[in-house]
Amino acid sequence: MYKIKLICENCKCTFEEYKSRLKRPGRGRFCSRKCKDIFYKKGSTLVCALCNKNFYRADCENNRNNSQNVFCSTDCYFQWRKITMKGSTYPKIGAIHIHRIVAESIIGRKLTKKEVVHHKDGNRHNNHPSNIEIIPSQADHAKLHFTKKR
Repeated sequence: MYKIKLICENCKCTFEEYKSRLKRPGRGRFCSRKCKDIFYKKGSTLVCALCNKNFYRADCENNRNNSQNVFCSTDCYFQWRKITMKGSTYPKIGAIHIHRIVAESIIGRKLTKKEVVHHKDGNRHNNHPSNIEIIPSQADHAKLHFTKKR
């Protein structure tokens, strides 16, 4: 058994490897496991929208959403939401959304979990009975919005 001189594909340094070990797949290309990991690392360094900290994220994780805002942690994300999303959610009484209470009073029964309340004018805060429509499912609600866009 003798060693052969090879060149690392990542850092271009020379290293030696036994000839018998080169028969295994992936052997003889890198001088160390660290160099191999760096070579195969696919991702990018991003900047957190809240704390401006640089962080690494794999490409497969970057393509999850189309948002321009990226965050280094869930804590940063929820802090950002507290700052920027004030008043954009539906108003509630306790844990129940007001528009669902109004809809239940219109039809005289409790709404099922599948039923969706639609605001005809698009204003989430306008809970007047004339502005509320009950849709049987989320799929039908999505279709309604799709046809309105066209």
